[in-house]
Amino acid sequence: MKSSMKGISPYVGAVMLVVIAVSVGFFLSGWYSTLVKGKTEEYENQYTKIRQCEKIDFSYYGMEFNVTGDNYFRMYIKNQGRIPFTLSNISVFGHNGNIQEINNTYRVDIGVTKRISFKINSSIIDKIDLITITVKECPENSIEIESYEIVTG
Repeated sequence: MKSSMKGISPYVGAVMLVVIAVSVGFFLSGWYSTLVKGKTEEYENQYTKIRQCEKIDFSYYGMEFNVTGDNYFRMYIKNQGRIPFTLSNISVFGHNGNIQEINNTYRVDIGVTKRISFKINSSIIDKIDLITITVKECPENSIEIESYEIVTG
């Protein structure tokens, strides 16, 4: 008994198999190159940020609060690094558990000593426990000033 089923010729089947394999290869190579490009850009951005953070160096001193009876916190910060930076996101933590956010920003240029000064609301903060100041360009280099470091009046 002869079979009456017919199929495609082996040549057409081989050509179709090659076309499908090449199409899948193009799809995968496009997807892979997009993935690699995205990861490369991500790592380059992280590396650039790390290199930028290495260029930021500073010292701070002269922290005082309410020395003249005006409820002002004052300090000095000196940029000893190779790039200017900006101080922002200042948070004052009180002994009573309250927090006062200060919305000032301070740009500190290379080689400059900058006086930082802001008023603390005595109805919110009874006594300072901690002050945090964020370095905008590199939050890892932020400043934490504990109460024992502050001269009070």
